Amino acid sequence: MSQDWDAGRLDSDLEGVAFDTLAVRAGQHRTPEGEHGDAMFLTSSYVFRTAADAAARFSGEVAGNVYSRYTNPTVRAFEERMAALEGAEQAVATATGMAAILSVVMSLCSAGDHILVSRSVFGSTISLFEKYFKRFGVQVDYVPLA
Repeated sequence: MSQDWDAGRLDSDLEGVAFDTLAVRAGQHRTPEGEHGDAMFLTSSYVFRTAADAAARFSGEVAGNVYSRYTNPTVRAFEERMAALEGAEQAVATATGMAAILSVVMSLCSAGDHILVSRSVFGSTISLFEKYFKRFGVQVDYVPLA
């Protein structure tokens, strides 16, 4: 199939465009099929030419997808779009809000830190703070929203 456009990254020329355009186009990568919308990669795993190729990818020696719980082109496009909308260099998508909370607190807090949390947070968040973060020496206090 021949085509008149370059397959690949489309957001290289999005500097200075409107927020609405970023919301639709940032992070978009076209496959050689030339689809107009975002391609969806509904797979859990990927194919490798040889066992050595697989080993190199799994070890991180060679970049590329190995398993969708680690990386996936669909999720990466979402992350790139969110980063563009926020004016950030990178973004990280998580499967759940609890995973997002855990990731943020674990990356920013250390033993001896003290955080304030709204009293109206999701119930499991309180369990996370009370059972686990306190055990690691992170102090938590709950405050009213208003």
